[in-house]
Amino acid sequence: MENPPSSRPHVYVVGGGFGGLATARALARAPVNVTLYTAVGCPFCNTMITDGVKDLGKESTVKVMDLAEIVADSLK
Repeated sequence: MENPPSSRPHVYVVGGGFGGLATARALARAPVNVTLYTAVGCPFCNTMITDGVKDLGKESTVKVMDLAEIVADSLK
């Protein structure tokens, strides 16, 4: 997913557990662009995260992918 260029710093948060989500949420109010990386390997978790993205209206900026999709994409 390509984002337009920005003069704001970009912060990458790895891990969507409690600490990663809390960090990403806190940084969302800071003058930075935030990317959160987390691996989803369970269909139920994937559905919950996808529903949360939809509820927040972030479908255009957040892409939820299953771990198998990420691996498959890396092999192309």
